[in-house]
Amino acid sequence: MNILILGAGIMQIPGIKIAKEMGHFVLCADGNSNALGKSLCDIFYPVDIKDKEKLFELAFKFHEKHTLHGVFTVGTDFSSTVAWITEKLSLPGISYQSALNATDKVRMRNCFKENGVPSPDFVEYSNEMSLEKAIEHLKFPLVVKPADNMGSRGVQKVNTYNELEKEVVKSLEYSRTSRAVIEEFIDGDEFSLDALIIDGEVKVFGFADREITFPPYFVEMGHTIPSLIDEVKYKEICDVFSKGVKALGLNYGAAKGDVKYSSKGPVIGEIAARLSGGYMSGWTYPFSSGRDLIKSGIELALGLKASILNSEDIGHSAAERAFISIPGIVEKLYLPPTDKIENIERFTTVKEGDRVIFPTNNVEKCGNIICYGSDRDTVVKKAEKYASEIVIRLKDNNWETDQFLFNSKNKKAPKAFDFDIGFLNKLDEDIEFVDEVFYVKKIDKIINSRKKDWQKRTVNQVLKILSEYHKIEFVDDSNCGLDFYKALINGSLQGVLYYLDSVKD
Repeated sequence: MNILILGAGIMQIPGIKIAKEMGHFVLCADGNSNALGKSLCDIFYPVDIKDKEKLFELAFKFHEKHTLHGVFTVGTDFSSTVAWITEKLSLPGISYQSALNATDKVRMRNCFKENGVPSPDFVEYSNEMSLEKAIEHLKFPLVVKPADNMGSRGVQKVNTYNELEKEVVKSLEYSRTSRAVIEEFIDGDEFSLDALIIDGEVKVFGFADREITFPPYFVEMGHTIPSLIDEVKYKEICDVFSKGVKALGLNYGAAKGDVKYSSKGPVIGEIAARLSGGYMSGWTYPFSSGRDLIKSGIELALGLKASILNSEDIGHSAAERAFISIPGIVEKLYLPPTDKIENIERFTTVKEGDRVIFPTNNVEKCGNIICYGSDRDTVVKKAEKYASEIVIRLKDNNWETDQFLFNSKNKKAPKAFDFDIGFLNKLDEDIEFVDEVFYVKKIDKIINSRKKDWQKRTVNQVLKILSEYHKIEFVDDSNCGLDFYKALINGSLQGVLYYLDSVKD
């Protein structure tokens, strides 16, 4: 059979490989002419998957000559392009209008509201409107986001009207239609769900705990399967998710949801008419369950029966964890080898010479680690340990890095270690550097702390890794070390390594 897969990036590679293993002829489209999955396809179209008219034209021409049997995507926000093609060619799938409901956040929120599905109270906003009047019935804190984007781009929590005025401009810039959604902030833990809609019934397969960090932004630093949530709450979440799927008019194929369990119960964040990205549907779910969800998503796209219904979950675990960077230019990447570690995969999205920033969304991270096995605690610890040993060394004497580490004005990013640096002000500005040794005043309050940074490292662990690059002596009678400790508290291992590299040069 012949299938068109939209997207040929890292998140679509499992789908491309699986379709080929199933014996299908695979056509792919991606706006990146050098997409990673390009070589895996039988036919590759260098077309932006937003361009539904062009893609339909290509699909129609192929269909006339050879017959196209289905269209599929995973990990992209373009289920509407899929539906545009399948509806016009009478292929298996959902209606174009239903796909729009699951793509446009304004339509989505309205569908939920009309059908009594718990979701945040919201307003739609564009530049032609009065911001003050638009939000008059909402109470802070609020969340502002583009009406039509993914990956947490342009999404931010705001606590005041002045913050909202500033941040809504950024959200509008991320929107393809220059519209934003302003909604109430919902508290609680967040979960990711992957499901298939078979014979009109929503069947949840993947269910993961998410680690959302770095407020006021919403950056996912990892997810873990299975979830630790209790059975009662699990059922409540699945029930609300199913109602949300039906409210959008999704009656066939795949659905992905982000759901919070708030103080008032489950609340739908978003639902998409596709399987998840973020390494869940293609990696952590199959690793933990032994079941092939993407294969069945492809089967449904081709009008076939979903074979996943005939398989059993093996009950294993998988953990994905991200690794990140403070702002700067990558001088060197030190990546521990994975070939001698059982059941681990690493995905690195940066290279030497790249400019990196502290993440404000889910596409600004530096890479991801996935570990899997029979025991949940073991795979979590393994993933976090590996991520903690990665060193992204930055070029010294860089303005962006200096600003992040030493200029606290307008700094939204969190400190790596949650210390109040006010007590450091009695120290001098510089450290002593004698005969290739850095002498720093010892501050037991910090050094012996069990607090952890964003890669789950304690201060002692950071200093141990740092000692592999620079020799440091901590002394009690020195009056030096203010900037060293600022770099440590604000930037962890990267911060102090950058600082010492800069001082030495």
